[in-house]
Amino acid sequence: MASKQELADASIDMNSDVDSVAMVSGMEDLRRRLEKMLQPPIAAPVDESQKRRVEEQTQSLAARREKVSAASGQLIGAALALACELMQSPGDAPPAEATVDKLTKRLGECIETDSQGRPQLTISLPDQGALRTLATTLAKLLES
Repeated sequence: MASKQELADASIDMNSDVDSVAMVSGMEDLRRRLEKMLQPPIAAPVDESQKRRVEEQTQSLAARREKVSAASGQLIGAALALACELMQSPGDAPPAEATVDKLTKRLGECIETDSQGRPQLTISLPDQGALRTLATTLAKLLES
């Protein structure tokens, strides 16, 4: 389109110094325009302060999860110890060592070890309602 305009201007202006006009075909013009559009976009600069904030939030969340995980492990351990004490009667013999060893081995197959060598046992809840039920129970325990 621009070359056509240049040709028209040169033909009307008698004093024009234009003695040739480069004619670009429609395909060449389309290809040139597409090449300009398909050039990789210039990367936007990284907002370092935002990056630091996100990293700090991520670390804070990870630390909080770690604390909740450790506290949950202690809570479950205490609950099981309480159940064991309540189920035992005076004079009862402790469970067979072989049974305890077998259960320990099977539980050991279900754990992962974290970077600090601590065993981790993941608990999956069936749905969000179970989480709500757990929170309600913990709230009742805390209120009593």
